[in-house]
Amino acid sequence: MNINTAEISLSELQIDAYIEELGSKQALIRQAAIAQLQQFLDHEKVVRALTAHSLVESDSECRRDLEQILKLARSSADSVVPTEGVADSAAEIVRLWFSADTRQLSALTRRARRLPKDEQSGIFCEIVDRLPEPARILPALDFSPPALAAETVLARLENLLTADSILLKIRATSLLTRIKPVRLIKYLPGLLMHKNVQVRLPAIKALHALSRSEAVRLLNELISSSDLGRQMSAFTFLFVLPFEDTSDILIRIIESGNLPFNLDQAIRYLIYNNPDSKFFKRLTISWLLHGKRMTALKSYCELAAHSLVVAGLTQKTQQELIDEALISAREFIARHTSRRDDRRPAVAHEVPGDLKNHDLASLSGLEKMTSADEERLLAICKGLVEPSELAIAIRLIGRHKLVSTPFCDWLENLVEHESPEIVLKVIETLQQTGKSRLLAHLPVLVFHADAAVAESSLKVYAAFWPDKFIEKLKLWLKDSNSKVREVASKGLLEIEFLQALDLLIACFRTCTSPDLIKFYSPVLLLNPDRLSVYKLNNLAGRTSGEKRKVLAGLAESINAELSELGRDTSSSGVSSLISEANLREQWLIILARIQKITYDNQSLDFGDLIQTKAVTFALVSILVLALLVFIARFELSAPTGKPIPVAVPETVYSYDLGQRPTEITDDKIARSWDYQLPEPATPPEALYQALSLEEITAVYEELIAEAGSSPEILPSAGDMIRLEAEFNR
Repeated sequence: MNINTAEISLSELQIDAYIEELGSKQALIRQAAIAQLQQFLDHEKVVRALTAHSLVESDSECRRDLEQILKLARSSADSVVPTEGVADSAAEIVRLWFSADTRQLSALTRRARRLPKDEQSGIFCEIVDRLPEPARILPALDFSPPALAAETVLARLENLLTADSILLKIRATSLLTRIKPVRLIKYLPGLLMHKNVQVRLPAIKALHALSRSEAVRLLNELISSSDLGRQMSAFTFLFVLPFEDTSDILIRIIESGNLPFNLDQAIRYLIYNNPDSKFFKRLTISWLLHGKRMTALKSYCELAAHSLVVAGLTQKTQQELIDEALISAREFIARHTSRRDDRRPAVAHEVPGDLKNHDLASLSGLEKMTSADEERLLAICKGLVEPSELAIAIRLIGRHKLVSTPFCDWLENLVEHESPEIVLKVIETLQQTGKSRLLAHLPVLVFHADAAVAESSLKVYAAFWPDKFIEKLKLWLKDSNSKVREVASKGLLEIEFLQALDLLIACFRTCTSPDLIKFYSPVLLLNPDRLSVYKLNNLAGRTSGEKRKVLAGLAESINAELSELGRDTSSSGVSSLISEANLREQWLIILARIQKITYDNQSLDFGDLIQTKAVTFALVSILVLALLVFIARFELSAPTGKPIPVAVPETVYSYDLGQRPTEITDDKIARSWDYQLPEPATPPEALYQALSLEEITAVYEELIAEAGSSPEILPSAGDMIRLEAEFNR
């Protein structure tokens, strides 16, 4: 797609994207778009779009936000405020603020900004204290920055963080981030876990000022969620943090393919306006790896090279930059793949210039075939043996799109031909004439002795039947056969990176052999990404021994590749913005909570975060109740006071396949991703005593230890945070 990137207006780009998102099926995306369009009310097309959408919006929260925003829409009357001739004073501004039409508040704000900052601060406090509708508070957030920095105003901005209005939450968070980010510290966990993604985004930006590494981690996780149309919402994410922190996310979005028009424009804007040689290098690697299935990668690379030339960051031409980057990228790829590349070239069959089969030769010269010609060709095909003649016949079938059953049957019979060249031509032709005929053969063809046939089959399988292909990958990843694992590693490069990462993390979580992790490590090294580092380190923290060492080592290797590509992944530690000792102590406690927050596999429409104490109380209550029930049952069944072992049926859970619990009694048919829940140990004698809450907790931990559970089975701290998010209000 060719567009003049130099003339792209960022505001117009944003407006078009948000207006498009008004048509989303997801209410949260529509609400996010409405919130963002509030800053563009001086654009006529924005007002028209919001007005039109208000007539069809079905969600109650979206309708409420629309109502408040449209009240602020500027009109010809907004410059005519009552008593214009009266000398401005704080009292007069406040009186007018609550009596004037909301469309006039913009003009009234400009008058208020001419007053001293102390008077502006007083006006703001009085407006907020009266608790008017959001439409009367929002314009006051445009008072001068010195006025909004007053201690009295900051306290009220903090109060707005807990307001019901999403619009007020977003604006208050953004303001405090610019003016005094440390005032957000105690509110950050709740804001970061808010159900509305548009509340999370300014919270992540605020977190970036205090802890760069945690902000980038959460942004990576947030954008990797597939629940709410990640591609459409990605546009907003790309502008939250500096380009150096989002460039790897941008690569991941590009590699997802099939980008909507507005997102493609946003990507081109970012590439053109952020000339970066390291990003250009990483983009070139992606072009070599995925360029055949994503043709846009080439134009993105050309644009990235062009931006470097225009910015004066190089004395080379655009083509010279591309040529050098391609050489470097090939060396990078070879460094991680050459030692495992056992491909051999496909056997070529030359087609003689003098074709002896005159009937076939006569059909080859036809521009269009009649029914009689097709019947004649079919009869000829059935008698062909020579590879050169077979190749011509296959080419004719493809050129004339002969999709009838007899031709498809003939082609399908050639799938197992001894000539790799013939098999390649059959695969290519059946994609056009009857690709369903390939499905049954592809799981076998991907293991073909000829590398070209295997590679082509792998690409076709992944492109046309992605769901079935991924299910096969789950099985191949853990296969004991090295040939199968080799195919699996190549298959991972044919799917979207986030899908490949999830499959590998699931494989690493349940595998027992560190060698398996080492085997698949090149897949992640070829796609160095911060998200991989986060997931690997998180998994390493839940394991032990050699497996933990290998996982941590792989995370370090990816970090090294990121450093080579210019992506600093180091933590910023305690921000220089936090100077007071007591505030530093508070921040370290809050940061520990933030580090446990995760967006992995999390829907964006869960309930609001509530107080941690409430969740703790609920969990303790559940634990106490469970223990009491257990004791009661135990006492009824054992009057002598002797412990009786608890029998639990062996149940196998297949979480990776998303299936319901299924009983498997035969170890021979149990699959490698299945695991047995441990049988609980006999309760200790301490359970017969009256226990305190602390003693009950200790007994629970003792039971878990006796059960022999591993950290992979037990709930993690991250799981507790997710549970907290579900129940807190």
